[in-house]
Amino acid sequence: MTPKRSNPHRAAILRGVLNLLILKTPSLPGSMYGYGNLMHIRRVTDEMPVARAETGQRRPVNLKGLPCAPAAPAGFSMFRSIARVALPVGIVFVSVFASLANAQVSPSLPNPIAAPNPLTTTLSIFRSNMQDKIMNSADMMPESKYSYRPTKEVRSFAEILVHVADISYILCSNAKGEATPGTTAAKGSKAEIKAYLKGSFDYCDGVYSGFTDVRLNDPANFFGVRTNKMFILTQVGNHDALHYGNLVTYLRINGLEPSGGWF
Repeated sequence: MTPKRSNPHRAAILRGVLNLLILKTPSLPGSMYGYGNLMHIRRVTDEMPVARAETGQRRPVNLKGLPCAPAAPAGFSMFRSIARVALPVGIVFVSVFASLANAQVSPSLPNPIAAPNPLTTTLSIFRSNMQDKIMNSADMMPESKYSYRPTKEVRSFAEILVHVADISYILCSNAKGEATPGTTAAKGSKAEIKAYLKGSFDYCDGVYSGFTDVRLNDPANFFGVRTNKMFILTQVGNHDALHYGNLVTYLRINGLEPSGGWF
């Protein structure tokens, strides 16, 4: 019997396609949001790849245990190898472009052009959009699922929310130039976690509204690295988007549909 060979690149593509279809990943409002989805998809599929049977039920799939196909002519084998890669990639592109075509932007999206500080306002619009989505996610997930984590190596749903709040306090207080008002007190219940999260978002609202464009290039310190205030204010929204991507994955695995934001 010919020894079984594994193709890690083909297997990685197949795992990604299966799970993108299962999780029905929506259009991505930012690269960090997309990375948040893919990071957890990779971790979940590394531990337990899944597929959906015709019945609609999720079932385990052991990709490494698939039987070997009989030997085929060299030309056919090359064609089959190309097809196995090209077809999944094509499915992903069709899925992503279809999602983008269905993307909607609310007519109430603020226009920063006429704002007194249009650059800071632009950064704040993106941050506010992501934070609205995160608060909706916190509302939507039942408290019994706050401890849910798709695999043991990642944070639970509750831990992600607390982490988002912690970093929001740290970054926004950094931009404002004061000590962080975040606390290390235990936050166990859904109500406590939501209150802490909302408090951090409200604090950031005040920081952005009190900031002026002329200060965007003021020096700042990003965890020991010298940068400017604009970098710090941009990173707030980026960090929110990254972890909203995680939350979307958690919600969809539990049969919930994420919502919120202007786009």
